[in-house]
Amino acid sequence: MVAGAQVCGPAELAIVLLMGDGGLRQGELRGLHRADLHFEPRPAIRVQRALSLDGDEHPPKGRRNRTVPMTSRLAAALREYIGEQQPTTSPYVFVREDGLPLTASAVRARMRRVEREAEIEGKGRSHVMRHTFVTHLAESNASPRVIQELAGHTELKTTLRYMHMRNDAAHDAIAALEGDRSRTQQESAQTRRSQRHHGGTALEP
Repeated sequence: MVAGAQVCGPAELAIVLLMGDGGLRQGELRGLHRADLHFEPRPAIRVQRALSLDGDEHPPKGRRNRTVPMTSRLAAALREYIGEQQPTTSPYVFVREDGLPLTASAVRARMRRVEREAEIEGKGRSHVMRHTFVTHLAESNASPRVIQELAGHTELKTTLRYMHMRNDAAHDAIAALEGDRSRTQQESAQTRRSQRHHGGTALEP
């Protein structure tokens, strides 16, 4: 998707990365203000509003404001996109020619264009990118509470669904357990050999 977005342009790249690297919902992306972007000292986004399908502002889902650190490529994409925009009095990051924020259908249209360039079959569904964001966090072994905070999940059980999505998670856990047992057995064998060698305990001089 990122490669397709790069072909489409700075706006599409910023949109894709805000959802894929930042986990923003479509409404949160459309409701993003320039003042919500902080590039210094550590790039981060303050998510504190969203736009409904009708364009009305409201708090994020669950009324959970959150701060999401930016990846380096997301920060670079936002800097490039904002730097190319014409001066405007609109507080929104993504605006139409009339200065109003992008509509949901406009975001879907841009996502469909990205999908075509990436040769991916899709319908411009933005939630797929957010789903990828949360899944990657789960696969990186981030704690459930951290993922919940970054994704803005109202309930922890929503986050835990992603934690169970790794097909190899159970196998990894058992493999780690087997590794611990193997190390314990090896250490015990070494202790017994040492005791026999010294004719008593391994601590005797």
